[in-house]
Amino acid sequence: MSERGISMRPVVLLVDDDPKLLMGLRRALRGEPFDVRLAVGAYEALSHMKAWGGVDVLITDQHMPGMTGTALLAAVRERYPDTARFMLTGSPSLAVAVDAINSGSIHRFFVKPCDPRELAAAARAALHDRMIAAAARVSSGPMLLVDVSRGLIAHGNEAAEQLFGLGAAALQERALADLIDGDPGESAREAREFLALPPPASRRWRMLGRERAPIEAEVSLHPFAAGSAATACIAIRNIGEVSRLEAEVTQLQRAEILGELVGGVAHDLGNLLMVINGRSELLAASHGDVDAVKRTAEVIHATAKRGSSLTRQLLAYLHGSPAADAIVDLNAVMTGAADLLEKIVGRHIAIELDLDPGAGQVRGDVTQIEQIAMNLGLNARDAMPDGGTLRLRTWSVDGSPGEPIPPGRYVALQVSDTGVGMPPEVCRRAFEPFYTTKGPGKGTGLGLPTVARIADLHGGHIGLDSEPGRGTTFTVYLPKI
Repeated sequence: MSERGISMRPVVLLVDDDPKLLMGLRRALRGEPFDVRLAVGAYEALSHMKAWGGVDVLITDQHMPGMTGTALLAAVRERYPDTARFMLTGSPSLAVAVDAINSGSIHRFFVKPCDPRELAAAARAALHDRMIAAAARVSSGPMLLVDVSRGLIAHGNEAAEQLFGLGAAALQERALADLIDGDPGESAREAREFLALPPPASRRWRMLGRERAPIEAEVSLHPFAAGSAATACIAIRNIGEVSRLEAEVTQLQRAEILGELVGGVAHDLGNLLMVINGRSELLAASHGDVDAVKRTAEVIHATAKRGSSLTRQLLAYLHGSPAADAIVDLNAVMTGAADLLEKIVGRHIAIELDLDPGAGQVRGDVTQIEQIAMNLGLNARDAMPDGGTLRLRTWSVDGSPGEPIPPGRYVALQVSDTGVGMPPEVCRRAFEPFYTTKGPGKGTGLGLPTVARIADLHGGHIGLDSEPGRGTTFTVYLPKI
């Protein structure tokens, strides 16, 4: 069945060979929360359904010329298995009804004359069941069906009941805003604006879980066909635990990088100390040659400054940035990353910087953005065991970046290498958590997922271009301010 979207009402199709009966039933069902459409005979019904992509509920007579109701229902079951199927007949046959129900061709059986209110109630119940079934296909986690116009919850699955510590009855007819932590007026505005968005859409909310304990949640609004015009399907993910694990992974990765960085810095500091010691000995042995003393003192001073700079870099990476939301200069980030990577990647890898002075700035967490450059840089190093070139580049993008991402104003951050490259099957899985091709003990499989997650949190996108033997290029697009 083709999706009609949440902006369209469900469709109930009445099928009979008596046009007057059909018109009477449609009048009786006026005012119900679904569109009632008519078909004179089974063949006309199948033609309409083909043109419409199916219907939500089919109600058909049994005795019709050309094709019986049971034959029509069997055909609909085969072509449109999600359609709720009712039989309405004036000549009831117990054997026909039992056979049709046992075969799965029909869900309900009604005998003429039938109270239209009973028929309407059955159609509403079938539509409700279809909404729940469709929502279950959207998410196996906590999920809510919400009346968009009123902002009230129509249904919550078992996982939602467990997340919020509320039974089915307590969830139903509760305002979505009641589950959002904060000022009631602000929560109501947040819920109203979110429900008005075109799906798919997502937000991060602080919600009230079991016993009203605050939880960090990601809520996603999904396209939802099996419901009325006013029904939205919202999937909920408790990201409090996910955020904690992400933070731990980031710290582990930083510690791993730091370990390699300390080795490189220690080597450089050793060289600097040799210079300082040697020049100090020369200074001590000088016999009044003022110019020689001055030159030696200048060398010692410059060498000590270089040592101080190395120490500051190390401490800056160790402690990170105290600002979680700041204006970030990506050129400065890439320059700093290049300095750090020089201490780690080894002399067999050349590092090139190609920075656009007009690239612009972004807003975000400078420590996380530094993590992007470092993770991608270390990935590039691992791809070039025999040496090569690691290139760090920035530029400004206005319009379409040429990737499957929305047009806009971005600053692009690119890390490329001349390494072994990756085949398509590896590229497809590159951002999967714990997926790695580095071999046992050589990779966690969390570096690239972390990069993708940081880009997503900053409203950005990441692209990957790689071929075996031709190197790999990662490009991260972050919204420009």
